[in-house]
Amino acid sequence: VLEFRGSSIAIPRALDLSSARPPRVGTRSTAAGTSTTGRGRIAAAILFRGAVPEGELARLENFLCEALAGTDKSLYLLGAKPVVVAALRAWMAVYYPHTRVAGARNGYFTQDEEPQVIADIAASKADVLLVAFGAPRQDVWVAEHLQATGVKLAMGVGGLFDYYSGNIPRAPQWVREIGMEWAFRLSQEPRRLWKRYLCGNVVFLSRLMWWKLSGTRKT
Repeated sequence: VLEFRGSSIAIPRALDLSSARPPRVGTRSTAAGTSTTGRGRIAAAILFRGAVPEGELARLENFLCEALAGTDKSLYLLGAKPVVVAALRAWMAVYYPHTRVAGARNGYFTQDEEPQVIADIAASKADVLLVAFGAPRQDVWVAEHLQATGVKLAMGVGGLFDYYSGNIPRAPQWVREIGMEWAFRLSQEPRRLWKRYLCGNVVFLSRLMWWKLSGTRKT
């Protein structure tokens, strides 16, 4: 993976949202792949590939940390609140002590501060950039600034930092394995997430069916 310079990974929710908006700087075209962890993503894999590829139910983020451990490759963490980023680095020091973190920055910065944020990432010489802004902002941001950051791989990770830092409880393993983590999250924050999951999932799956039946494959 790390041999491909200038690659990004988008998530289906970002593709779903971007379909309802004017195109933005190739949010789809720059994507090298998708991380299949939710029911909608599993459905996409089945419809377009015929089956869920082996290992895609596992967390790609964990794989990256394990793959980078003990190498000269490094991660840069961008996004979430300052306290969350600090807690995430402490978590990684315990569970992935041999994975290098080249730098970290919370996601609260102004447009005027953005050039310095990009410069800091480039100066860190990080190989992998994890961006936790939430979809579709994180995917648009990566598409716009991927080249300037100098990283080999960038990935939007949504609420991952909140999960691993302990800020938001994760769904039990068996719930994640069957692709129902969205239902667990909905039960935690129904007022904030009902539209995203109850309406958004229907829209996303409807578009999947339309693309499949029309013979149009979106990447």
